[in-house]
Amino acid sequence: MAQGFFNLHGRPIGGHIRAGACAQVAFVARSLFGTDTRSVQFLDARGGVLFKIYIGRDAARALIPAQLAAFDALRARLAQRQMA
Repeated sequence: MAQGFFNLHGRPIGGHIRAGACAQVAFVARSLFGTDTRSVQFLDARGGVLFKIYIGRDAARALIPAQLAAFDALRARLAQRQMA
């Protein structure tokens, strides 16, 4: 966080989300065009999407196992924190 923005630093993505505009973060698992997808979505107060980060795919178009494991672990860790 800096100057009211949540800053994403890294590769291959980077950017800024105005923290005050973000009301919710959702971990989304769904089928899109018959293919499983996973994404972290930053939502505004009306449920509109500010920013999405999708799990990557390998050469065979399968979700990258390490990224999928990290997604599941973070989702579980944050869910536990919310319940506490």
